[in-house]
Order: sequence, then C-alpha cells, then structure tokens
Amino acid sequence: MAMYLIGYGVNSGSFQNDKKETVDYDSRYIRCVSNDNNDSTKNFGFSGFEVKIKTADLSKSLGVSESSVDEMLKKLYKKQIDLVYMPTKNELKIIGIRQVFADNK
Repeated sequence: MAMYLIGYGVNSGSFQNDKKETVDYDSRYIRCVSNDNNDSTKNFGFSGFEVKIKTADLSKSLGVSESSVDEMLKKLYKKQIDLVYMPTKNELKIIGIRQVFADNK
C-alpha cells in the first residue's frame, strides 16, 4: 500500500459554546491518495480521502512547532506518508502523519 500527501486545508477560528465561553479550534484537513484495498480484478488505481487532525497533534507527530506545521506539510507534498494512530476507548484515532522513506537496499 502507498499513501501520498496531495494537499491540506486549514480550519481554525473560535465559537461560543452553550455556556457563552469562547472555544478556539485549529485543525488541518490532510488530503491523501492511496491504493489501499485495491486489487487487480475489481479495483485499480488510487482513491482519495481526507482526514482531520488537530494542529497541536500534527506538530507533535512531525516534530515541529505549531507555527511550522504548514511549512512542513508543504515539504511533504507528493511524498509518501503513513497515518499515526492512537487507541481510544472504542476506536483508533488519527493523531498525525509521518513521512515514509524508501528502503535503500
């Protein structure tokens, strides 16, 4: 399976909750293509998808400051990546990405 970063979007701002408190949010929508679950008889080619990741989590997984996340994502454009997961009570949550480096064998 191969997965490639093909873009991202910024989703940040604030809103007031029911208690009239201001809640800030800052996430990135990571856009990828993958050939996961494709087989030669029924499916062929890449399929696209998008995942939402909090910027704070993304900065930790990339090893950069939150202010440098967009710069790092631009460097990873068209590069092979893997999603980083964390187990929660009922499911695996996506908390970041990492670059996949080719084997030098």
